[in-house]
Amino acid sequence: MLIQELYNMDYKNNYGSISFEENKWDSRVLQSPAISINDIEYTSNCNLLIAQFIKDIMGDYSFATYRAISNDLTLFKALFQNQFIQVEKSFGISGSNFDTTKLSSLKKMSNIEEMSGENQETEVIQLAREEFAHGRFFEDPFIDNKTAIKRNENWIRDMINNDTRIVVLKKKDRIYGFMAYEEYESHLQLLLGGVRSTHRHLSYSFWANFISEYGNKKPIKTVISSSNLPIINLYAYFGFHFIESFTGFHFHKTR
Repeated sequence: MLIQELYNMDYKNNYGSISFEENKWDSRVLQSPAISINDIEYTSNCNLLIAQFIKDIMGDYSFATYRAISNDLTLFKALFQNQFIQVEKSFGISGSNFDTTKLSSLKKMSNIEEMSGENQETEVIQLAREEFAHGRFFEDPFIDNKTAIKRNENWIRDMINNDTRIVVLKKKDRIYGFMAYEEYESHLQLLLGGVRSTHRHLSYSFWANFISEYGNKKPIKTVISSSNLPIINLYAYFGFHFIESFTGFHFHKTR
């Protein structure tokens, strides 16, 4: 049984329920219909719940993604048995009450400003296209690197078109880093950001400037790949707490 409310859909059978929504963003880059599974709740046989979901729902879609918060081995086993593959491990992190002395010593190495103008937009898109190599698309062996790169490019283009706030690292009129983020009542959510590999020595200064400017108002939260050790060390250095662990899964119908 399928229950639809706005963009969210709930699939239910005798074994539990699965909530999902169409993922137009993944559909665009993969050029085929895709969904994001938001939650899986099983009451009895998890394997049969997922198997029936694939039979009843995935006939209309070729790709599904799911990010599990728990370490539910029964759920993981059922996903594997139904041809889902594990593509990433990631951490949800949060930081507040930062060490201002540590920040002050690093800030002077770089400058940040709000992104403005078409030239800066072009440089940020180029940076997103060339510098990122972590995330579920990059870590899926059945998705080529070109597609993963295009996904990042689409992402940052969409954020620019939607007037998402973006801060850039500027040095001698060139952009060497950026951070896209959203502000909520309770916190700042970092979406996508990084520094060019040629200027990675400025990474700590860039984050110190961003935290000093924006992190003194609200906690900062984000999700980072567990395979990106340099960025894990960076956030640990600034005192972020690792509060959640996620496991990402993909389903390819044609695989």
